[in-house]
Amino acid sequence: MAAKERSIKFRLTEEEYELLDDEREKCKMNMSSFIRDKLLREGNRIILNPELIGKIREENYEINKIGVNINQIFASCHSKGFTTITDLENLKKQLALVEYRQTQIIDLVKGELENGNNKTSSYKGDERRK
Repeated sequence: MAAKERSIKFRLTEEEYELLDDEREKCKMNMSSFIRDKLLREGNRIILNPELIGKIREENYEINKIGVNINQIFASCHSKGFTTITDLENLKKQLALVEYRQTQIIDLVKGELENGNNKTSSYKGDERRK
């Protein structure tokens, strides 16, 4: 990374500064990194708040558990050497649960974006900026 040799100075009202500082604290970044991130990088990715990220992780965990159930259904079918109507019904229920959980995630993100509450935390994969 190139050395940061240039600086910019600008004035804010107390209210503007407090708002900026509150947002920076939520992201757990220093002020320079936070402002740089907002100005130079924000347009290239979706920024989600930490609570929403936690909810998405919970939904992903539930989807993973459903995947385990689906694997158990297939293992049972394989060990028996045949598939029953009950197996197929269970599989259909589990796939419907996956679809429901995915819809929950989509709705959470859509709601966040539509409400404009999507600018409180930088999130890119599993790494958090400090």
